[in-house]
Amino acid sequence: MTDVVVVTGAASGIGEELARSLAREWTVVAADLPERLAELELAADEHGFVAVGADVSRPQDVEALFEHAGRSGRIGGVVSCAGVTRPGHVSETTPEMFDFLIGANLKSNFLVMRAALLALRRQGGAGSVVVVSSINATIGLPSQAVYTAAKAAVNSLVTAAAVEGGPYGTRVNAIAPGLTRTRGMSPRAGDEPAENRAIPIGRVGQPVDMVGPVRFLLSDESAYVTGSIISVDGGLMHLRPPLTDEDRQR
Repeated sequence: MTDVVVVTGAASGIGEELARSLAREWTVVAADLPERLAELELAADEHGFVAVGADVSRPQDVEALFEHAGRSGRIGGVVSCAGVTRPGHVSETTPEMFDFLIGANLKSNFLVMRAALLALRRQGGAGSVVVVSSINATIGLPSQAVYTAAKAAVNSLVTAAAVEGGPYGTRVNAIAPGLTRTRGMSPRAGDEPAENRAIPIGRVGQPVDMVGPVRFLLSDESAYVTGSIISVDGGLMHLRPPLTDEDRQR
């Protein structure tokens, strides 16, 4: 029996692509909000993974998710991909929206990392945890102030969890996607040629671009990698003025 990989935020976007792709190699238990379970089950039937309804900002749901995954086999990997963004400067964000965004993006990842560390330790420790963060954690976009702050805190949790898990054989890393075309993406974002030229690779990312890095971090090929935040952004972190056609020909 292959190891079980738990994937959260699996009903759409990057999480959906990861659940589908990783199911070709591992036994995947994929989770998303209970109200999205029906659409997740449709994908599960087609791609051969197990669908579970869970709100990972709720401790009891996370505990139930890992119990369910443990019944499917030995948990070898966890991919924490749940999250949501809302636009808003610091001065525009209500305390209620702050709590919502922190719960969806920071608390959820904390609960999943905590459950993963405990579950892997009970099994002997060996395993890999991969968190889907964002390059916004270091860019600090003022129009996504709380989301940015939450992702920065997530990165800190990743490094702390990596140090904690290392002696037990548990590795903890993150990928930091850049501009990625998902259903949550602004309709205009990435459509303008100038925006594409600002990305050194020359295009907006796709969810499938995240599969290779995550697969690497889950595999034994990354056995000496832990506490790393890997940008998967086409070079967007090194943002510069849009490249001209002349620049591209040099």
